[in-house]
Amino acid sequence: MFNLFSTQTNQATIGETNVTVKVQFSKYSASWFNSDFQLATQINSKKGKGFKLPEESNLKFRQVQRYEIFYRKFYHKRIQQQIKTPFNPDYDEFKRFCATVLSQRIFYILKTALPQLITGRKELIINLYAVNKYLENDLAAYVYSNSTDKAIEMEFSGSALTGRIYFLWVYAHKVDASFLERTLTHELEHHLEHRKGMYLKEEETLKNIAEFMQLNPEAWKGSFPALFEVWCNLYAEGLATFVENRKANQVEIDFKQVQKLKLGLIKLSLLNKKSDAEKLVEKEFRSTAESGEYYLGRLMCYFIGLSFLKQKKTEVLVLSQGKLKLPFTELGLFLEKHSSVKLEQLNEETFKEAYAKLSQIKHHREFIALYTKACQELGLKDSLRIVDTKFYHKLLNNAAGSYKHCREVVMG
Repeated sequence: MFNLFSTQTNQATIGETNVTVKVQFSKYSASWFNSDFQLATQINSKKGKGFKLPEESNLKFRQVQRYEIFYRKFYHKRIQQQIKTPFNPDYDEFKRFCATVLSQRIFYILKTALPQLITGRKELIINLYAVNKYLENDLAAYVYSNSTDKAIEMEFSGSALTGRIYFLWVYAHKVDASFLERTLTHELEHHLEHRKGMYLKEEETLKNIAEFMQLNPEAWKGSFPALFEVWCNLYAEGLATFVENRKANQVEIDFKQVQKLKLGLIKLSLLNKKSDAEKLVEKEFRSTAESGEYYLGRLMCYFIGLSFLKQKKTEVLVLSQGKLKLPFTELGLFLEKHSSVKLEQLNEETFKEAYAKLSQIKHHREFIALYTKACQELGLKDSLRIVDTKFYHKLLNNAAGSYKHCREVVMG
């Protein structure tokens, strides 16, 4: 049953818009909170019979995610010193504190990063549910099926709030504000995509694909629905991750990882069974900002941004391989020689220009076409490109062949 006392509400007027943030904790129980806090204490004090802090590289993703929530190397010594004094966590205080921090971050994001969410509207309601489960692959999720033009719904891992916000505040008088801002920005960006009708179009196309495959089981490979979702996520998740990481000092590009993922896409496009395709996607592509379509899409957005930067500057700053200023005319040759590089982050003006262009896109094909154009302007050869038009059509041909109606269903 819905519990009114479990809801914390904060309000602010931003410009001409009244913004209400409601954080609901009924799905994150006091018992789960106490368990999470106890585990955080155990990890950071290295206490407990037989307890050993695990090496993250040896853990599966969910385990990495769980420990990554709680163990903060930067604060560890300070926490370890103070943790000797027993502390009884207060669930009500936790709710009030986290709701306030979440609301403050959301208000800040609406003022700075995503003002378009409130432009032209008198009221906006954001419903955020803390949940006592580890969200699949993510610590937060935008619930587009329950979101409307005037109300946004999101879920947030209560465990992340305990470990990254409340626990750190109790023992280090800090909160992981950067994590909060990046995560909330990412999910709020999805609401802009929702308002453009992208998710409805995606669902409609997937429905068309399913109906067509029932009628023509031999026409397409079973991988096609999964491949289509990856294409959609290149833009949707790539753009959200691009916005989320806009304040990073640099952009790391690992061409070995890019090539590995491209080979994975080719393998995916050739799979006959739908179940095999779904397993491959879950293993290789549904992951974090450093892997899968999140990573590829973010890099595609970045290169589009670099093409905007080239129009203003003659050089790009390389922060690896000796920290040098490289003429854009030599960028392609330089990238060919190095499998891993770190390039300068886009300045605010260039980011805004690139984002303005990217945010107008309504279909993944437009995104791929814009990226292809950027590669041409930057002089990047096929071997350096991620998913350009040529590679997209290769995947399309692998999965659907040249059957005309297949193309009409997926390409509109």
